[in-house]
Amino acid sequence: MWLGIVVGIAAGCRKEGDFLSVRAHLPLIRSELSLEKALSGRVHPDSSGMLILSMEKTVYRMTLDEFWHFPDTSFEKNVSLKTLTLGTRSVTYQMTLGQIARGLGTAGQTILLAHGSPAFIPPFSDVSADPSEIDITAMFEQATFISGKLHINLFNGLPIDLQNVIFELRNKNLGTTVIRDTISYLAKNSTFVDSYDLSGKTVEGKLLFELLSMSSPGSGGLVVIDTNDAVTLNLQGRNMYVQEAVAVFPSQKMVNDSLDVYYHLDPLRLVYAEVKSGNLDVTAVHTMPDSMFFHLSLPGVTDGTGRPLAVDWALRPSPTGDSVRRYENYALNGYAIDFTGRDHDTFNSFYQITVLSFDSTGRKVHLSLQDSIYLRYRLLSMRPRYARGYLGKDTTAAAGTALLPWMRDLFSAGAVRFDEVEAALVLENTFGFDADVVVQSISGYNSYTKRYAVLSAPLLGRRYHLPAAADAPLTPAVLAIPVSSTSSNLVDFLANMPDRIEVTGTVFRNPSGDPARLTDFFYDTSALAVKVRIEAPLRLSVTDVHLQDTLPLSPLDMGDADSVRLFWRYFNEYPIAWDVQIYAYDSTVGEVVDSLFAAPAAVAAAPLKDPSAAAPLGRVFGMAYHQASLTITPEHAERMNRATHWVVRARGRTLPDGKQVILYSDYRLAFTVFGEVFQKVPF
Repeated sequence: MWLGIVVGIAAGCRKEGDFLSVRAHLPLIRSELSLEKALSGRVHPDSSGMLILSMEKTVYRMTLDEFWHFPDTSFEKNVSLKTLTLGTRSVTYQMTLGQIARGLGTAGQTILLAHGSPAFIPPFSDVSADPSEIDITAMFEQATFISGKLHINLFNGLPIDLQNVIFELRNKNLGTTVIRDTISYLAKNSTFVDSYDLSGKTVEGKLLFELLSMSSPGSGGLVVIDTNDAVTLNLQGRNMYVQEAVAVFPSQKMVNDSLDVYYHLDPLRLVYAEVKSGNLDVTAVHTMPDSMFFHLSLPGVTDGTGRPLAVDWALRPSPTGDSVRRYENYALNGYAIDFTGRDHDTFNSFYQITVLSFDSTGRKVHLSLQDSIYLRYRLLSMRPRYARGYLGKDTTAAAGTALLPWMRDLFSAGAVRFDEVEAALVLENTFGFDADVVVQSISGYNSYTKRYAVLSAPLLGRRYHLPAAADAPLTPAVLAIPVSSTSSNLVDFLANMPDRIEVTGTVFRNPSGDPARLTDFFYDTSALAVKVRIEAPLRLSVTDVHLQDTLPLSPLDMGDADSVRLFWRYFNEYPIAWDVQIYAYDSTVGEVVDSLFAAPAAVAAAPLKDPSAAAPLGRVFGMAYHQASLTITPEHAERMNRATHWVVRARGRTLPDGKQVILYSDYRLAFTVFGEVFQKVPF
């Protein structure tokens, strides 16, 4: 099909008074129409050249989104200071024999003077000593305990036994008692060991140790006096968990979780998935005045190289009275997820390692239960490329529609009746689970005539089993259920010219599924599709079939011409009669501006070789040919010049009505329009 506009002076001229009459030929339009072109991609010739209509259209498609999607999920953890420890720390304090002697009066002076010499230490009772300061700020400056133990190790390095030793340990500034105890007997060179609960107590870094009372039976004889011999007190704090503390906190892990996290994917039980798209977002918020270190590892979530997903952050210290927040988002595209957990013996679970720690900076900081750490990570907008496991089972009412706009374009109010039609309902499964399908109804709707047609066929109401697809490589399971025009009303159904086919039915998804088997699979492209397949030789009768061609329009400049005579010719190889009209069409506004003919031009059908033969009739004998003319006035030309395109439209039918013919691939309907311009030139 093409449009050519060439202006040339042809024919001749003659003198009329003071004017020359000039005639010019103007080739204008050439258009070629065919059903093969109108049905491009839907028809093909057989070995004889007869056109075969082949059509396959999906009327229903169940995808993964129809019954399941990855839910967004969030895993959160709040950590407070009760999980922080001061560790194990200790201080040592000594009370010498010289210090004790100074509290014994005259007897004590004798002991002091005998330093380095043998002497007798007399018995004494209820001796006390002034409070002595013990500095434990190496442990903390002050702490209020949730739990913990203060262990005391009291070694008697004096040359005498001790009895009824009453001692007290109290806060220097607060004056509150931390420990008060009595040791009934402590032999020389022996040790007293005990531990004291610190729960609920506030302990200062500077304590006073006071010997409230102490007795001794004395040495019982001469002993070498060394005033440096001492009672040694060792204080050790263990498992100290605090509500509030000012301390140099040791390096420690406040969170050290290593566990399987269950992902609620019910009713699916996944053991493996490959991520097409999705995100992991991680948030950490803390009020700690010291640097924090956060590590999140998902060993079962690996990239294309097999490397596990890991997040490692250094969180800066929080300003006083404020918090520090960090948020990051990580794309999981291309990652694989092992949902079998740490021991590879479960489903819907992935192994998670979470560590929250800080390294001691050596400086004292104030921490309290009001300080907190909030950790959260979320899996968002997850879309699998592939997954394997158990995919659940269900029964779904199914309904679908296939649009056939070319039916409307070709026929509108017309009709076509095929001599023979073969069709099939094609079930195709690319899921890794089986399905049963019952088709209850198939109907066709003509949106132009508003008429419905209902297919009657043996397949309706029957339950068909569709196996699972095969994997690696993905191989669909296909079941074609034939529908013959001899066992159904298929010919009448298509004679309604439906441009919309509707199907209703029931899908039994995964009827053979076993929750313990975990071998179902799907791809992101997987679907359970119901398709309609039709194949019909173009042995048919037609009423009001439409063919159309659109061509660009160049302005028709008549100049001083009085008129233009247009000649048009048609060449018809179809055994179909046509009514043809050529419109001037303005595509900018979507309107027809004018038409070339006052009434549609009649095109005769091509003659058949044997018009008396039984239907369907065979080849045409030759083409139908005709030429006619019409005159275009300047006013007519001006109207058409407002258009942008020519639209050639042909409407055909087989005559008489119901007469069946055969259409071949080499049939064409061609038009040629050219003009003669008559113009008077002054002489």
